[in-house]
Parts: sequence; C-alpha cells; structure tokens
Amino acid sequence: MQKAVQVAGVSALAMAMFFSSVGDSLARQCRIKGKEASDLVLMSIGTDLRFSGNCGIGRSKIVGTVTIKNVGEKKVPIVNAPLISVWDVDQPKFKDEDRTLQVLDPGESLTKQIRAGRFMSGRKLDGVHWFQIKVDRRGKVKECNKLNNTWPRLVRIRINCP
Repeated sequence: MQKAVQVAGVSALAMAMFFSSVGDSLARQCRIKGKEASDLVLMSIGTDLRFSGNCGIGRSKIVGTVTIKNVGEKKVPIVNAPLISVWDVDQPKFKDEDRTLQVLDPGESLTKQIRAGRFMSGRKLDGVHWFQIKVDRRGKVKECNKLNNTWPRLVRIRINCP
C-alpha cells in the first residue's frame, strides 16, 4: 500500500512538472516569426458599460469604461487607429472609438472612458441594445494572438428614455 501511495505521489509530481513546463512554454510563445510580439486583451476588471440615464438629444446614452492590457512581450507602438471600439450590433453608428495614440509596455493596462450614442435627432432608442467591444479592430498592432481581441460575449444594455 505504501509503495502504491509513493508511486501515485511521484506520478502526480511528474504530471505537475509536465503541465507547469507546458504552461511556461505557452506563456513564452508570444512571438511572430521568432520575434517577441504584443498581445492586447480586453479585461473584465475595469470594463463596464451601462445606460447613462440621460436621454437628451446629443447626450451619451451609453457610458462606462473599457480596460485593455498588453500581455505580450513587446511594447505596443503608437498606432494611427483606435485601440478600443464599442458599437451597437444592430446600429453600427451607435458607437464610440478611442482615437488616442497610445503606447502600452508589456504588462501595462489602459482604461478608457466610453461615451456612445450621441444621436442628434429625437429618435426613440428605448429597448435592449447589444454591444460588441473590440481592441485593435483594424488590426494595426502586430500581435501573437488576435483571438482574444473581442469581448467574449455581447453586452446587453437596456435603454429607458421617456
């Protein structure tokens, strides 16, 4: 019995070391053609979109914040395109895009204010709206993983304007 416990312990240790080394190698695989690369991701902490409660013409109907982080090994350079985009899936003009030129070092995060939905007409916007959030929507940053650039689900926001 003692021998079986000892073998199980050695086996568990070997498995842990194997998965640990696989995890380490995956963490270091943020490369493009053998060179270090950036990797932008949307963060759940610091990302929050909601109805502003303000229904005035020209006012932002959706407000909140979006946080991104560079989890790659290389600095994200200044790009002449928005890094963060938020838009209504059914009404693409109901959007906000960050126009700030920004540099993000490895491990650095950035939180931006979102203000979407500045319609200049008295058109009704009541109801449920589904928003998509994406980082580097235009693909200007060379990244090792573009699959984590889109928020994993649509954001449901109910607008209630009288």
